[in-house]
Amino acid sequence: MRKYGSCAVVLLLATGAWADSQQAGLDLPVRPDVLNQRMKDWLAREVPTHTNELTQLLRLLEALQRDDDGPRLRYQEGFTGTAQEAFETGAVNCLSFSQIVVAMARELGVDAFYMDVRQFEQFTKEGDLVVVAGHMTAGFDQGVERRILEFSVGPEVEYRDAVRIEDARAHAYYHSNRGAEHLQAGEIKLAIEWLRAATEVDPALPDAWANLGVALRRDGQLQEAEAAYRFSVELDPDFFPGYQNLVALYQLRGEPDAADLLLEVLGRRSTRNPFVYLAVGDLSMGRGDWQSARQFYRRGWRLRRTDPDLSSALGRVHLKLGDRGKAEKLLRRALERDPKNPRAKRLQRALEEASAG
Repeated sequence: MRKYGSCAVVLLLATGAWADSQQAGLDLPVRPDVLNQRMKDWLAREVPTHTNELTQLLRLLEALQRDDDGPRLRYQEGFTGTAQEAFETGAVNCLSFSQIVVAMARELGVDAFYMDVRQFEQFTKEGDLVVVAGHMTAGFDQGVERRILEFSVGPEVEYRDAVRIEDARAHAYYHSNRGAEHLQAGEIKLAIEWLRAATEVDPALPDAWANLGVALRRDGQLQEAEAAYRFSVELDPDFFPGYQNLVALYQLRGEPDAADLLLEVLGRRSTRNPFVYLAVGDLSMGRGDWQSARQFYRRGWRLRRTDPDLSSALGRVHLKLGDRGKAEKLLRRALERDPKNPRAKRLQRALEEASAG
């Protein structure tokens, strides 16, 4: 699951049981970066327009974060609000912050725009969901120089992989985020509504199609989920998560040949997501291919050496291959991080059984 938050967009990679929820009947899609009159009045008071564009924008960023009668924006994880919701509550992630900044900059007459930053991707695991958190920001072109508009008005971060995106893509990310948040909460029907809206706003966004596929799969709509996954990789043949979700779906449906074929594709590609390697390693373990499993687990473990799941998985395959010493070392590492980790417990039992035998 890919999500924009603190830095977040969420890309879901899921296995496990499905949930259900009530249908809500939402009026979607929505425009997330619209200002109301209260926001326009505040902007007129806080930011004088007789100065140059950069001065206006720096004044705007300062005012949005100042501790007075303004919005006092602060980072809050777990909810992606519209610009109006952010202004009223003060709670923002990077996506909602970008929406309010872009909308207010344009109200001032400055041609601000959204920027997608992939270099700061972070990966976390929440139960059976892998959350890929990306980063979005705002920018504007000052002559030949591009300026980044972030929370801080201090030194700017050097972005190596930031690209300007159209409004439709940013708005699709907003809907995809809201869908991902509902999916994380187990509200599957609501998630499907929001994610379908994301694909309507920007039909070429593979992240939204992959997230929709996860939601459909959770809802038991396996054929529709497969179609969404397939479309995500048709849009981007290098979209690794789409393939990984297809593999998991084929495994779920008992189609090992199709899963094996895609595993070969995945094995030739690289990703910075350690949990993708964990999932593909699990599939190799299920086939009894210990060498491939070790290869995938090791690649994931090198990306996240502190993760107990990855340490335990790598330890388990080392035990299968006869290297008890490495297995024990990896088990100690896993238990230090999480003494109750299920994978670590399974590895511990396997080592005890090997000793008893």
